[in-house]
Amino acid sequence: MTSNIEPLAREMAERICRRSGMPAADIPRWVELHWPCAAAMLEAGVMDEGGEWVEDRDVRLGMEAYRERLSPRNEAFCADRRRFPPKAPPDFPFPRGGDCSARRGL
Repeated sequence: MTSNIEPLAREMAERICRRSGMPAADIPRWVELHWPCAAAMLEAGVMDEGGEWVEDRDVRLGMEAYRERLSPRNEAFCADRRRFPPKAPPDFPFPRGGDCSARRGL
């Protein structure tokens, strides 16, 4: 199940990459890894749809929303990650995005 906010969050992440001058070849991978963070920041109201920080908002609210989004308790997110796990570079030895496999002993 894909959330309704995913396409918008992916767009936000791509805008952030382009604005920062990231090489075009690196953008898709960065977006794949970071769209959940963009979604959490948008849902928490600390970033706008353009990927800009909202003034007078506590970024810690966004970080808490991101932690909750990656939590093994978030069944929909874990189900998506089991079906479509992010591809880790070969030199990346640590699990990313929360331990969804622990939820059902996988």
